[in-house]
Amino acid sequence: MSKQFAALLKRAKSTYHFLSSRISMDFAKDVERAMKVNGVNKSELAGLIGSSPAYVTKLLRGDANYTVETMAKVAVALDADVHIRFVSKKEGVWSAPAKRSVVYGAARFKSYQGNVANDCEYKTPAAA
Repeated sequence: MSKQFAALLKRAKSTYHFLSSRISMDFAKDVERAMKVNGVNKSELAGLIGSSPAYVTKLLRGDANYTVETMAKVAVALDADVHIRFVSKKEGVWSAPAKRSVVYGAARFKSYQGNVANDCEYKTPAAA
């Protein structure tokens, strides 16, 4: 990777646009995983949260501008929980992380396989 490109990428990653997109994509991946585990399709999820299947598709693409209320509706519908945390880029989590959770960027989501919560740990790409 060229130094010029690396500098451009570093600058882009420091914007709120990048962070917002990453949070949306991480949430979408978690919703998709929870749907699979719970055997819920897009139409069923739409009915459970009072929206259209088209909106659920948009949410799963990561380009829906949803609210915390929508995140909570989806979590309740999929028997899950959502935790939003600010994370220091230099020092990690400012508050003690909850047991049996996985951190994605600035959000923490419980990880389930069937009805059993799995122990998960956040690793940055550099630490992975």
